[in-house]
Amino acid sequence: RDSAVMRGMGKKQLLDRRFGFVSIVGLTTTMLASWETIGLILHGGVRNGGPVALVYGFVVCFLGSLATCCSIAELASKYPTAGGQYHFIALLAPPRWKNFLSYMAGWISILAWQATTASCALIAATAIQGLIVLNHPSYTLERWHGTLIFMLVILVSVLFNTILARVLPFIESCILVIHVLGWFCCVIPLIMFAPQSPPSFVFTTFLNTGGWASNALSAQIGMITLAYPFCCWDGATHMAEEIEDAARIVPWSMLTTVILNGALGLGFLLTILFGAGDISAALDSPTGYPILAIFLDATRSTGATTAMATVLVAMLIFSTIGVMAAASRLAWAFARDRGLPFADWLAAIHPRWRIPANTIAAGAIANLLLAAIHSVSRAAFDAIVSLAVVALYSTYFLPTVLILYLRVRRPRVLRFGPFKLGRWGIAVNVVSIVYMAWATVLLLFPTVAPVTAANMNWAPVVYVVTVLGALMCWWRVGLKDYHGPL
Repeated sequence: RDSAVMRGMGKKQLLDRRFGFVSIVGLTTTMLASWETIGLILHGGVRNGGPVALVYGFVVCFLGSLATCCSIAELASKYPTAGGQYHFIALLAPPRWKNFLSYMAGWISILAWQATTASCALIAATAIQGLIVLNHPSYTLERWHGTLIFMLVILVSVLFNTILARVLPFIESCILVIHVLGWFCCVIPLIMFAPQSPPSFVFTTFLNTGGWASNALSAQIGMITLAYPFCCWDGATHMAEEIEDAARIVPWSMLTTVILNGALGLGFLLTILFGAGDISAALDSPTGYPILAIFLDATRSTGATTAMATVLVAMLIFSTIGVMAAASRLAWAFARDRGLPFADWLAAIHPRWRIPANTIAAGAIANLLLAAIHSVSRAAFDAIVSLAVVALYSTYFLPTVLILYLRVRRPRVLRFGPFKLGRWGIAVNVVSIVYMAWATVLLLFPTVAPVTAANMNWAPVVYVVTVLGALMCWWRVGLKDYHGPL
């Protein structure tokens, strides 16, 4: 079946199909690592909206992400290709625009995935620094220390994606078990030992310490903090050419990833909020991570806090490994379709490892350059990383709009794979589009007010520069060399 699908898309099977359902769910679930990420980015939602924004924001982001995931999964079932969204757009868009829109989506997707790789590695690196502060209070946080740890995380990710690539499916299956068991290891101590707050605190308490004049705006900015832990569920799409029975496994692995992370994430979030104690004091933790203060307040043990936090840090490292894998396959597919410079080199497959080693190397170099930027200016690095969620949402948005248009205006031309939404398709697509439009606008807002050059959200500027750069590449190279998926 896989060979027939590949021939139908005009592609030749070049990668080994090593992943099954459990191993690919392990890979994509740890890409999201939602409950671990929520613990490490908690401060944004606490400052803007407090528990109310976090709880209800989680529900909104989960349902919106699930609707978007269903919309993309339907396309991934019909076209299980590593190209993902740019390939879908080329097949759905009007002939006059398909090459241009596909090319733009390809470039934006690649940059978004590279920024996401960097963001995962940075969170892991700075969390490690927080653990050092916890265990050695005399340690002084230095940005260049975090840069070195960041670079180490990238190099470890390269190791797992190259030399250990053949056993990566088995490793990811084991990591899925750790992902679930680690949740219990962190939740049970908080339930047993943390001072429990009343339900009124969790479900009705509102905080606005971000400086916004409007409480409604503050709450929505806090709610959108939960959009980040629900990104990259489409990683299975970009690994599709290495998955057995991809037309069936890819969509269901995407849905399983979102649902499993949603259940674990909500449970962990509620446990944290019920056991947070003085949450304002936790925000001022010298470690830079309120979750460490919450763990320490509950367990009264530095060792226990370190052990619990190590689970979160380890999962962010494995998230970096998974995101790097998906990012490299996306870049490889786009190079195969002549969308990137040095396409022949980037599209080459390593003869021994049977992986796109050159795109892995290129992505690692790009992230090491980002590490160098981080050592010079944290603001400049944050500006690049802030691109991740906004750019990913834009790559989800366009194919969903196109499939909705065809559903309404030309339903007879649509052909679906094993996974299809049926009569629910229009409703699911509409919910997805509304959610992404709302989330994208809020993701462009800064997190605190008044806005200064230091605390400004540079995502709009970086996104515009990214689009302009992609346009320049289109006029100089793409218009001549790129003719859509070959």
